[in-house]
Amino acid sequence: MMSAQPFHIWLISPSRRGRQMLWNTLKTGASYEVNCHWHHRGPYTGTGTLLRQLVPEVYRQFPEHVLAHAVEILSIAPELRSTFSVSHETLTSLAIPEERTRFYSHTRTLRLAHGIIDFLKGCLSLKMYSHLSLYFENVQATDTLDQEFLRVLLRRADPATLTVIIGTTCDPLPEQLQTALADHTHQIRVEPQDAGEYLQLLQAWQFPQVWQSWLLKHTEGWPEEYEPLRDLSQYLRKSMPQGETFALGMQAISEQVSAEQNAAWAQAFIASDCTNDCLLERLAYQRLDASTRQRWHDERADWLEQQHEWSLKLGAIPYHRERGSSPANQGAAALQEALDYCISMGYYEATVDFGYRGRAVINWAEQEHYYWIFTTKATTSLAALGRPEEAEKLYNEARALSTRAKLHMQAAYATAMLYTRHLPENRRDHVLAKAWINEAIAIANLLPDAKERAFHSVFNQNGLALIETHMKNPQEALHLVTEGLKRLEEELEPGEHMLHRSVLLYNRGQVYAGIGALEEALADYTAVITQDPYYSEYYLERGNLYRRLGRDEEALADYERAVSYSPPYAEAYFNRANVHSLFGHEEEALADYSYVLEIDPTYLDALINRASIFYEQGNYTVSLQDVERGLQQDPENAQLHCTLGLLLMAQKDTEKAYQAFSDALQQDPLLVAAWTNRAILAFEENRIEAAIKDLSQALTLEENPTVLYNRGIAYQAQNRWQEAINDFTQALALSNEDAQDILYRRSLCFAQLGNTSQAQRDLQEQQALRP
Repeated sequence: MMSAQPFHIWLISPSRRGRQMLWNTLKTGASYEVNCHWHHRGPYTGTGTLLRQLVPEVYRQFPEHVLAHAVEILSIAPELRSTFSVSHETLTSLAIPEERTRFYSHTRTLRLAHGIIDFLKGCLSLKMYSHLSLYFENVQATDTLDQEFLRVLLRRADPATLTVIIGTTCDPLPEQLQTALADHTHQIRVEPQDAGEYLQLLQAWQFPQVWQSWLLKHTEGWPEEYEPLRDLSQYLRKSMPQGETFALGMQAISEQVSAEQNAAWAQAFIASDCTNDCLLERLAYQRLDASTRQRWHDERADWLEQQHEWSLKLGAIPYHRERGSSPANQGAAALQEALDYCISMGYYEATVDFGYRGRAVINWAEQEHYYWIFTTKATTSLAALGRPEEAEKLYNEARALSTRAKLHMQAAYATAMLYTRHLPENRRDHVLAKAWINEAIAIANLLPDAKERAFHSVFNQNGLALIETHMKNPQEALHLVTEGLKRLEEELEPGEHMLHRSVLLYNRGQVYAGIGALEEALADYTAVITQDPYYSEYYLERGNLYRRLGRDEEALADYERAVSYSPPYAEAYFNRANVHSLFGHEEEALADYSYVLEIDPTYLDALINRASIFYEQGNYTVSLQDVERGLQQDPENAQLHCTLGLLLMAQKDTEKAYQAFSDALQQDPLLVAAWTNRAILAFEENRIEAAIKDLSQALTLEENPTVLYNRGIAYQAQNRWQEAINDFTQALALSNEDAQDILYRRSLCFAQLGNTSQAQRDLQEQQALRP
């Protein structure tokens, strides 16, 4: 049974029919099959199809579970808004394209993937399913977002309860997907089951004698519908010269059948959105005359539009419009609609794809409006994806092609951002960035419409503020942003460009935080949260401000909101775990750190902190597992070596413990904990002078009451009474945490020096502190 198999499965076969036959034997429990071919619905074709199957039934039984994951579900499968809705919209999601000045992080899609996986695992936890089998077909033709989802699903899903089956052809796969499949699946190669599948194999063969011998051997007994293949066998044997390509042989098939049969095959291929793997259908499609092919693509697009399913506008509809009778008009319009949606959702790979496809179907000279839309949204996405050089080339191309002032203004702003933010460090040039942004500001100031002039001037000055920050001029940045806010308030209507106003307010808060004006920063963050109350990152960053101000209860509340208003991301859970740990909520902290490591196994700080909690709990075995795992990732991590030293101390392996602390100090001579712990180890071995030396070194790095207390004990052990008194007195001035013990020890030191009155006072004060 599938539920007993400790692995996911990868089915590999040249034809879908062969994969399907094996999948039918593997189904168990609740089974769902989705076709991931990007032609159908573009980005998230497979994931969205799965959700459209699952969510309505889950919502009927557990509506609260669906609503808890509403953002990620509706982002990936927007048609489900007819099943349920969510009110947690942000200004970013509500902004019309003309007012969009902030875009989602490129990591948002990874958050969506984790959120959907949590949704699936939650369905199992709620006992809606005892086991899920999910079959993803045509994965070799997925878009990058489905690939990202599948990579994470394969890693996070327990195959004992949620088995993932992947179906692909024999074609090469993208490297990251290939690696994930190799790491997390058991491969099954499916042998061809009939002549149609053998034909797929033949397509890759190169030598006619191979085709001849194979066909002669295998065509006996084929059914009537494969009669043309027998003719092909004879054709290959008698007339194909050595070295002829296989395409000629395939051509022979289509020449043996009627025009009606070829037309039926071609129509079937178009009806599959050109995804069927039947070679005869593909060949028949290729033989169509251009006008017939375009007409049938138009008809397919018309029919799809009548289905009123939004995700079809991201896949099949623009695909057919590109190939229809009007690619430069209907095709461009369909591609722009998909492009606008994808950039607004943070689907940047898809945006780049639609941008390049749009540029390919238009006449640049006659359709400059379309040209700039496709170009500028592709370049914005390229920058977000870490491909700034590619974006720079397109901006230079646009400047060379157009004399439109607004195009040059927008290209100048974007180029400035490349030079101050996106280009590699060795190419960043803030002075050149400032030159470009000043050009954008100069053009904005010449715009004839007053409101447009105000908005674009302030928008570009906001870019200048960022550059000034990078040039270490925070006060000038603060001035620019403040003046921009004031101008928008004076010259725009109350409801206009609310997103950009919130961005300016947020940016000013960041500048305040950067210069240490924490109360002013807090006021701006609070104001922007009032305007945009469901944007998770605002709560995360305000929580960080509260931490800096020592207001940890309020920080925890903000981290809770950050978690609740977004699909999962590691920073929110990590920061919440830190505060839980500060308050002594060990189990809550452990749960958050463990979840961080589930969604990001490379998050080393979470691993370090979790190991420390396990150590404090006395769970040395599990702590050591975390430390060893961390050292595999980062063998030179000083904190991990320090924690290893503590664990070895607990195991009484003093020699290795001392070496671990020394290794930590070799990597980070400023790590106070390593100096202190090595000193404690030396003290326990009666190497008092070595302990004092290490503690003294720690105190040159940080005035720490615990370190002073420990050095005082070491001095006390050497009968260095006055030096011990000095350290104990300084420790008491810094903290009352160990006051009872310090007072008792100091009284003994005073007594040794003959100062009995002070010794008595310390003892009295120590007694008064007892509960």
